[in-house]
Formats: sequence, C-alpha cells, structure tokens
Amino acid sequence: MEPGRREEEEEEEEEQGEEEKEDQPQLALIQNLKASLHYTVGSMCQEAADAKGVRFTKSTIAAISEVTFRQCEHFARDLELFARHAKRSTINMEDVKLLARRSSSLHLQVIVISVLWAKLHHREE
Repeated sequence: MEPGRREEEEEEEEEQGEEEKEDQPQLALIQNLKASLHYTVGSMCQEAADAKGVRFTKSTIAAISEVTFRQCEHFARDLELFARHAKRSTINMEDVKLLARRSSSLHLQVIVISVLWAKLHHREE
C-alpha cells in the first residue's frame, strides 16, 4: 500500500472516531427517550388490557413504541420546518395547529387546548 494512501485512511478513521464521540450523548438521549416511551406504552397497554380483558405481547408493545417514536420524530421535523418557513426559530401553537390538521380528532383537541390556554393567559394579564 502506498504511504500517502495509508495516511489518508488513518485520518479518515480518526475523523470517524471523533464523530462517534460527538454522537454518543445524542445516542444516549435517544435511547433514554425510547426507553421512557416503551415504559409508557407498556403501562398504557396494561391499563387497556385490564379494562378490556385483552393481552398485549412484548413484541406488540415494542412495535407500538417504535412506531410512536418514529411518528414523533416526523412531527418534530415538520414542526421545525413550519417554524423555519415562518422565519422563526421557536415552534409555537400555530405550528402545532398546522401539524394537527392531518388528524381531525387531534386538530379538535389542539383547538380546545389553545382556546383554554388563551383564556388562562388572558386572565393572568
């Protein structure tokens, strides 16, 4: 192997190692979020199982957790894009309303919450 080529490969490996070190806190955060979500989904499934007399397998709970996490990632990206499109760096209730329009039941809940929130903040002033 050529000496110059070996040096390039070593530099690439070094850069990859540094990127991996930088990614570790992000990966740890994602793992913690996934674990918390999995626990919450498991708790909700247990409540539903008790109330309805059904059972959920561990693989079903894991699948629901993964789908929910991916949907939340998608929501987060969309919210960020909505705010950026409006030339803002902060996501606000209008962004959430835009996102919620995809689901009529979610949209209705967001409208109710935003009205209640506005009334509460109006009283405080």
